[in-house]
Amino acid sequence: MRLSYYNPDSLEKGASVITQSVLLFKRQFLSFERDIFKFFLNIGVQILLAFMTGIPYYTLGRLPFNDIKDMQYILKAAGHVFVIVMFSLASLALPVFAYERPLFIKEYFTKTYGIFPYFLSKFVQEMVVTAIACCVSCIITFFLIDFPISFGQFFVVVYLVAENSIAVSNVLGSIFKDPLAASGMLMLVCWPQILWAGAFVPVSFFPAWTLWICKICFLRYASNIMILYLFGGCAADGQKTCIDFLYIYRVYPEDYWLYWIGLLLLFVANKGLAMYFLWIKSRTYM
Repeated sequence: MRLSYYNPDSLEKGASVITQSVLLFKRQFLSFERDIFKFFLNIGVQILLAFMTGIPYYTLGRLPFNDIKDMQYILKAAGHVFVIVMFSLASLALPVFAYERPLFIKEYFTKTYGIFPYFLSKFVQEMVVTAIACCVSCIITFFLIDFPISFGQFFVVVYLVAENSIAVSNVLGSIFKDPLAASGMLMLVCWPQILWAGAFVPVSFFPAWTLWICKICFLRYASNIMILYLFGGCAADGQKTCIDFLYIYRVYPEDYWLYWIGLLLLFVANKGLAMYFLWIKSRTYM
């Protein structure tokens, strides 16, 4: 029976936001304990993918920045690390969010829990689990490839790529009832991220009328930040190959903080869209 005529806001308010959050945190912890095998399976997948990515690029980061082709290989190695965390973590998060969607809508409709406490509890658990998975992946790939930057710089960028991809999967899980339909859309949404990221094909090669797509691709901002971490120093020292490399990839050191802002804004926007679509769906409880 469809209850689209019924307004859940007319129901009497339930527990406070703090109480709801505490209860949801406890439920998330118990759920994590019951499904601990999935967590270790995720870590195992990250380890295998990290070795499969790092071994072909073994010690590539030690190459001198005298040849643009060698510099492109180093950037592609970082791009492949982005891709494995993006698809592996987003694909794991998507079915969980999609399967829990009907339960949340029911609980929201009956005023058991609100949207904000639900998202807060999910987000905190997601941050911890994603950080552990990314840390494992980054440790293996960073030291195998031997990137010429600090581990902290490498980890932060990879972690934000993973969080952005999970935020995209949250949006799809909020829109589609069927987890299979949401999974099918994930590739369609994430593939442009790879094409227009600039990590594999220089942005200068793209048709001018397609460059607007770069503005909405979080992987593009992450690639720009990684390029500046890898080659910004030698460009600042006046090395010609590094200066030419930044020009070919259309990366500007003066826009460094704009790249960070763009990466964070897309994350916040996708999380906000996920909350909005879930709220819209919860207005009409099936």
